[in-house]
Amino acid sequence: MMRSLVPDKVIPIDELRKAPEECFTDQAVAVSSDDGKIIGYLLDTTLYEEMMSIIRQSEQTDTFEGSFQVSEERLREIVSQAELVLSNATDSDLDSYSE
Repeated sequence: MMRSLVPDKVIPIDELRKAPEECFTDQAVAVSSDDGKIIGYLLDTTLYEEMMSIIRQSEQTDTFEGSFQVSEERLREIVSQAELVLSNATDSDLDSYSE
């Protein structure tokens, strides 16, 4: 299963310039410019290879296996919204459902 690509850490470009080997971790790291704008990401080899595998797979087929990591809080929000939509749905709404 592929790890999340949302960076846990943001480092300034100066920190990367001073000690690049210390900036690589087993998670994606965002690199920011002097004005705070994200200008790139650092990826370890495993994550990069996983991403490249997914890209190759997507080029070969119309679909590919992915992973969806959602927090418990976000999942509760989704369920709550779905319950609201279903409770307000008419018979006509439910008859016109398609996948």
